[in-house]
Amino acid sequence: MTIVIYDDKHLALSVEGHAGYAEEGKDIVCSSVSILAMTLASFVERMQDEGVVKEAKMDISKGNVYIEATPITTCFTRCK
Repeated sequence: MTIVIYDDKHLALSVEGHAGYAEEGKDIVCSSVSILAMTLASFVERMQDEGVVKEAKMDISKGNVYIEATPITTCFTRCK
């Protein structure tokens, strides 16, 4: 089972496990989850390069993705 945990206090996302739709390496569900997590990791890195994110912690290993970001501002949505 794939487990996704979002921690809004620390702005962290953890993705672990195997979906079990098919054997490892041929599972389209795991592939879909992985590409979404990797896209988020790439976006967070880009935001860090642009100065929007002060600090980013990422741990990407086989079957697991952990992303945590510290934004420059506490306004996470559009500020008015």
